[in-house]
Amino acid sequence: IITALKEIGEGKLLNEKGKPIISPQRIKTLREKYKAHRQIYDQNHKHKEFTNWFFEKKLLGYSYSYTLRQVFEEPEHTFTPVLRAKSLDDGSEVKIVGVVTDCFKRKSKKGNNYLSVELSDETGRIRGMMGDTQKEKKLEKWLQTHKQPEEDQIVVLVGKKNKDTVFIDSLKIMDEIVAFSKKDLKD
Repeated sequence: IITALKEIGEGKLLNEKGKPIISPQRIKTLREKYKAHRQIYDQNHKHKEFTNWFFEKKLLGYSYSYTLRQVFEEPEHTFTPVLRAKSLDDGSEVKIVGVVTDCFKRKSKKGNNYLSVELSDETGRIRGMMGDTQKEKKLEKWLQTHKQPEEDQIVVLVGKKNKDTVFIDSLKIMDEIVAFSKKDLKD
C-alpha cells in the first residue's frame, strides 16, 4: 500500500484517462495522517519486547511471550522476583520490576507523609513504602521531581526488605515508553 501511494504521489500510477488515481490534496492528507502512525510505530519499535509484553497484557490479560524481568533484564540490571524477595532476610537489598496494583499517599498518625505502592509480577505481590520522617523529607523531595505511580503502570522499585514490605530507596515509572495513539507520543 505504501509503495502504491508513493507511486501515485510521484505520478507513476494513473487511471485509464491518464489522470492521477488520487488527487494531490488527498495524497497530502494521507501523508499527514501517516506521519503520526509512523511515529507510534517508531516509538514502539525501539522497545519491541516491552511493547509486546504491554499489548499482550493489556489485550489478553497476561503475557505469553515475555515476563517483565525478561523484558528489562540486562547484565547490569538483574531483578528479584517477588516470591524470592519475600523469602530474603530482612535488610536485604532488592530490585523489583512489577505492575502497580494499588498506590496511595497518606499521612501517618505522627503526621508524616508516606507513599504505599503494591506491586505484582508473575510470582506474587509485595508492598513498598516510602515516607517522610522528622529528620528526612525523602518522599517530599521525590514527589517534587516525579509523579505518583498509578494503577497498572510498570515501575522499578529498589529498596530494603523488612518483613513483607520493601522500604523504597528509588522508584521509576517505566510504561511511558509505549504509545497507543498520537496523544501518547512524546514531543
